[in-house]
Amino acid sequence: MKTNKFEILQVRELPSTIARDNAVKKDDIARSQWSYLVVFQHQEGNEAVALHVSLRCQTPNETVLLQEGVTLIARIEGWKEMAKDDKSLKGDDRIMALVDYGLSFVEGMSYRHISGTVINSVTPPHITAATIMENVVIDAKAKQVVNA
Repeated sequence: MKTNKFEILQVRELPSTIARDNAVKKDDIARSQWSYLVVFQHQEGNEAVALHVSLRCQTPNETVLLQEGVTLIARIEGWKEMAKDDKSLKGDDRIMALVDYGLSFVEGMSYRHISGTVINSVTPPHITAATIMENVVIDAKAKQVVNA
């Protein structure tokens, strides 16, 4: 059995938003759209990384029906030795496993909050890390030095 090559150090659930049943029309629910935001953050010299995953369901008129989010702080095996370029990060099994973990976590949170509400007829689409990583933009920032 293959094990994850990361260790979760901390999980921070972000505040969630859910529309009240009486404020939502069935037509709005039927036309709602889901979107994901995934941010991977690392500070040079720190062995921990942060993965922020947010999931939002909103109507065409931009009324937010549901928003969930989580931040995972993790230590990734071999992080220091890894190349941090676009191709290396997008193709690394350790990164993909962590992103999959974060996506599953936030999808589960969504199910927990929509159960028994008027918006339980729409469910978040399952998306894989591979799909997310196809559209990821790697934007490495140079280390900032503060002169005192």
